[in-house]
Amino acid sequence: MKDLRSEFKQATKWRFISQLIYLPASFFTSVILVRYLSPVDYGNYRIVLSLSGIMIYIVSLGVQHSISRFAPEFIELKNHILVNRLVGRLSIIRFIAVTAVVIFLNVFKSQFVEFFNLPDVFLDWLWLISIIYVLTHTAIVFGQYFHTAILDMKTIIIHDSIKPVLFVLLLVLVATLNMGFSGVLILLLLCELFSFVFYFASYRIHIKRYMVAYGVSFSQESKVDWQRVVKYSIHSALYTFGGLAVGTYVDSFVIAKFLDVSRVAFYTFGLMLVMIVHSFNPVTLFKNIMTNVLVRRYVSSADRGIFQSFFVLTSKLGLFISLPLFLVLCILLEKIIPIVYRQDYLYAVPAIYVFSIMLLSRNFSYGLSAVITTLELVRYFNFYYVIALYNLVASIILVQLWGILGVAIATSSAEVIWCFCLTYFVVKKAGIKIRIPGRQLLVIVGNAMIVSFLVLQVRHLVNSVLALLIAIVIAGFLYLVLSTVTKPFTNEERSKINAMIGRQLWQF
Repeated sequence: MKDLRSEFKQATKWRFISQLIYLPASFFTSVILVRYLSPVDYGNYRIVLSLSGIMIYIVSLGVQHSISRFAPEFIELKNHILVNRLVGRLSIIRFIAVTAVVIFLNVFKSQFVEFFNLPDVFLDWLWLISIIYVLTHTAIVFGQYFHTAILDMKTIIIHDSIKPVLFVLLLVLVATLNMGFSGVLILLLLCELFSFVFYFASYRIHIKRYMVAYGVSFSQESKVDWQRVVKYSIHSALYTFGGLAVGTYVDSFVIAKFLDVSRVAFYTFGLMLVMIVHSFNPVTLFKNIMTNVLVRRYVSSADRGIFQSFFVLTSKLGLFISLPLFLVLCILLEKIIPIVYRQDYLYAVPAIYVFSIMLLSRNFSYGLSAVITTLELVRYFNFYYVIALYNLVASIILVQLWGILGVAIATSSAEVIWCFCLTYFVVKKAGIKIRIPGRQLLVIVGNAMIVSFLVLQVRHLVNSVLALLIAIVIAGFLYLVLSTVTKPFTNEERSKINAMIGRQLWQF
């Protein structure tokens, strides 16, 4: 395990470095877009992103899950040619799938725009949007998933550092030239073209390196167990497509259908804001790396006891960061939006409260899902369809009663219900005992509530960006001090986290 631990530490370090660039760039992008675009144009922009998110479910075919599951196994078995064969073929399959979908979308574009009550601008620019989708959903296979599977986080970090900065610079140019929605589409195309070329070049370099190292050629007969891969992919694809109605992407189209595009802007703004906060969650930051290590540890040891400790550690680590962040966000929300963004986006405040509950439940869902995928029990993910149907029906009904708040309630409640379903599958079907560390979770809740109460007392003083930053920094400092005194993590857990970090920094 020494080599694996070393790889993990290196990958974690590079992932952390990338976030130092990605998170600020993502924040500035959100501010510029909201301030520059009108609510209608911002709604159109979010519709483009939502459609891209929906397409990943349609064209998935289980490709990304298969790479995440089998590539680490092949690497652990020291058979890198199987990795090359797996990723190469699945990249071609994804390209064919996404191309077929965008052709279908262009053939029926008039009916699509009319049904979802979208502006005519989509008819004029759908060809360009289609190219963006092809580049995005093909590159992700040999890009993010391949490089994470081989724990080449350095390449991902370089990409994730350049792309958001490039986006911000181009966005400033678009805003300066007043190019509007069409200018934003062009910069999206340029950024996705950069990702495609960058990752494909890196992928080819890795392939050639493996050929030299292991004395093999890409034309040699592969011994990948394709029957096993296809079976896993089919179940994963069914689960992923079931997420179509549960995912927040489809909410944009429900809102556009029954309300209007400006309401899409407010809804997606609220979701975007909580996702920025959620990005600071270490489980969110490092989940691909953690899943990779979990698979490789299980393959090498076959010890099912690691699943319990993995679930507890990831759940506590996620809540330790996300709970105080969301509590402070909700308390300062009506100060943050007018100061940083725009006054009219206060309309999204009730939905943001609901989204915060949804994302807190994901701290538990991640560890449970990782257990199921590692044990290849993805057939139980097909029950997602029941939750998906509930969410879709509830969204259609509630959007007409309570607007975007109704959609937020439907989607968030579906996420919470799914978390309970995952618990059942892990305990009853996988036979893994799940122990909830109640006392330690209460310590996290107690510390977060104390800090939140103090922030509530000084909220009236927050009337500028500087005051906002000071309030957040002081709240964070007090929370860490409280967590040092009343520690929510055990000695063993602190040792594991410090081993990941490579420094004795975790004292909570």
